Amino acid sequence: MFKLSRRTAAFLLSAALACSLCACSLPSAFPAAPDITTVTPSPELKVLPIPNLEKKYFLSQLSGSDLEFCTIVYAGLMALEPNINVSSAGAIDFDRADALIQALFDDCPELYMCAGDYTIRGTLSVSSLDFKYRMNKDEYYSAAREVSSIIGGWKDEISALSDYEKALYVYDAIAARCTYSAEDELGDTAYGALTQGKALCQGYSKAFQLVMQSLGLRCLFVSSEAMVHGWNIIELDGSFYQLDLTWDDSGDMGTHAYFNMSDELAQKLSHVYDRAEGWEYPVCDSMELNYYELGGLRVAAGADAKAAFLARLDELYAAGGGRLTLLFDSAAQLSELAENQNNWVSEWNSDKHQTVLYTRIIPENNDYVYIADFSFE
Repeated sequence: MFKLSRRTAAFLLSAALACSLCACSLPSAFPAAPDITTVTPSPELKVLPIPNLEKKYFLSQLSGSDLEFCTIVYAGLMALEPNINVSSAGAIDFDRADALIQALFDDCPELYMCAGDYTIRGTLSVSSLDFKYRMNKDEYYSAAREVSSIIGGWKDEISALSDYEKALYVYDAIAARCTYSAEDELGDTAYGALTQGKALCQGYSKAFQLVMQSLGLRCLFVSSEAMVHGWNIIELDGSFYQLDLTWDDSGDMGTHAYFNMSDELAQKLSHVYDRAEGWEYPVCDSMELNYYELGGLRVAAGADAKAAFLARLDELYAAGGGRLTLLFDSAAQLSELAENQNNWVSEWNSDKHQTVLYTRIIPENNDYVYIADFSFE
């Protein structure tokens, strides 16, 4: 989860803490969920329940006062209330309130109407919260309908696909309509990514999270303060995978170098997210649905890099050209290929006498994936 940067607004008997959510260069805010008017109040809490709570990874770990606190805050945010009274949730101290609010925003991409700045008020425990909003109610409901229309169109197109295929389709669809940019003030939200086509890493990740949740899939937003970056974890067929849509779309490359990584692979590719104390995080220990593993494009450590490259080149030649992609378990294998690709292509072409044109794409901070576009004349 993104770390909260705390600054003291006033701390007298009515202690007040001002906090803001870190958002990769811009103030934080989060996306829009479709069916925001169809839920009914919980008899126990007497406020609107959090929709699809079982798919909210961090919030689903809560119970008792913690869950009631988050439920009250969620209901207040969805109603765009500037002051939310949480005294009925019981005694929640300031540090715990920070952690719960962070979990709420990390789990609920539909909360993009909130500017991310808030003030905690209380004495020994939290009594109320003040929030600032980027939109009024009419603007937010209009935005939610706009986002719902986009998601609804995708749902119709992918209804018959497997969960993996749905995730890949949405991954590519967001990349196709979005460009990394800090120009849009809502670029750190799903709304900005989906409707404006300009987004920061948080906007990309929140857009993907929002669509996955709308499809009934569990999807997390995770981040690294050291990297100043955020990405996703998704659950597919009972296993969790990391994926980074922003880096895959960097420079409009449209690659899949970061789609469905295990923790081991993600660490190799410089992705180690912050783990907030007191929260359980999923273990990503499978490569079964990794893009390269599933496509037979993974080259095991110790395997012959040249043989793997030439075998794939043969396939592309038979197909008339296209993108050659390989994932090597060892960085030394990719280094060998990079150093020898010209010689290997010339050797391969010695009996074909083709004009071979190729452009290598180098994914950001990646010493394991080879990507190049080939054509033959």
